[in-house]
Amino acid sequence: MRNHSFLKIITLAMMWLAATGIANAIPTTAEVTLDGQSGSEVTLISAANASKTKEAEELAVKQAFFGLINRGVEGLHSGQPMLTTPSKEFDYTFYKEAKYRNYLTSTPVRLDETKIGSDRRVRMKVTVNIEKLKNDLLASHLSVSPAWQDKGKTGPTTGLNPTIVVVPYVRSDDQSFQGMKNLIDSNPAMKHAVNSVSSQFASHGYKTRDFVTMLANSKTDDIMHDGTQTDARTMVIQQLPADIVVTVDLDLINNAGKGQCTLNIDAVERQTAQKLSSVSHASGQYMTTDYIALTDYALKKVENQFFTQIKDAFAQMVEKGREMKLEFLLGETVSDWDFDSETPVTEEDFKEELEEWLRSNANHGVYDMSQSNDKFIAASINIPLWDAERNRSYTMSNFNSALRKFMKRHFGDSYKAKVTAMGQKLIITIE
Repeated sequence: MRNHSFLKIITLAMMWLAATGIANAIPTTAEVTLDGQSGSEVTLISAANASKTKEAEELAVKQAFFGLINRGVEGLHSGQPMLTTPSKEFDYTFYKEAKYRNYLTSTPVRLDETKIGSDRRVRMKVTVNIEKLKNDLLASHLSVSPAWQDKGKTGPTTGLNPTIVVVPYVRSDDQSFQGMKNLIDSNPAMKHAVNSVSSQFASHGYKTRDFVTMLANSKTDDIMHDGTQTDARTMVIQQLPADIVVTVDLDLINNAGKGQCTLNIDAVERQTAQKLSSVSHASGQYMTTDYIALTDYALKKVENQFFTQIKDAFAQMVEKGREMKLEFLLGETVSDWDFDSETPVTEEDFKEELEEWLRSNANHGVYDMSQSNDKFIAASINIPLWDAERNRSYTMSNFNSALRKFMKRHFGDSYKAKVTAMGQKLIITIE
């Protein structure tokens, strides 16, 4: 009797939720296009299907906001969404409590309606005050995309959402990608740990790359055999397609049938291999040698603070930039030009042009070119790790490419600039 009454109460509660609209699903897809923009007002065309016309209209309005905030709309801020990291708490109140209506500047207009099977499909014209919406998102301390930021008021770390790749720690001499693959293939607990840690990062709003899948798709690629030279671990890390590399190490113990797993997790910035954070957790001893289960026990002890610490540490690195040393030399074959001369193509003072280029390309304008003579220039520059405008990493390759273009513009075919990378140092030889 008690169970029957309880079920009846639950049923009535669910009917009430459905009737009041609170049980409506939060939108997860968005078919939204840009119709026009005037100042802070943006007009969108949004389509949605539902069993009733009014439901389809309301869902189309919700999806217009979902497109803006979570998916991005082509033609608005390079198609970037307003938030780089979704927030379930925000979505719950924003859609289920209909807070999105506060940002409508006029009543949404139904453009047309089509019957598809038992559903009604409508297209709605929705006009939104995006400036008010953006400011409220910032006031709520959400991760607003750099593409939507006022560049005069924000730093490069605003809305930062780096990409994560989780890899196994290889203790053998072979620390190449092939060594990682061999470990994954031979150790089910390690494979499970890598997948589980990657899933935890994804659940905390990080963009992740599936390392196991990447290995599976690289069986015949040369990358599987890279990293077998000096400082192999750093070499491999710097080739991974991510901003942060997280290494997972398992210490598995079997003591007379009592098993224990110690999980060690280290996070480093890919380009510099600088450590961002690390944790170590033991599962405790159990009367089992099921190492996958023991790994799960250890994983449960990883706290949310660890993920926040990584993001904060990475943001600090991005804010400061990465120091790069530059040495400019003259090759033995160059006898008719030196660094105190004018450039062959533009006929401008080379040192003045180089200093201006360093100033323009330095993170927060941090550079130094105080050591030089006619045959040698020693300089340093803090280069960004993150391209805030494009919301992606700024790599050594990006910097090298920009430097080569500068040299080509001033030297043309008269001289060639040979650029050699040595860790965080570039040697530029004019030949």
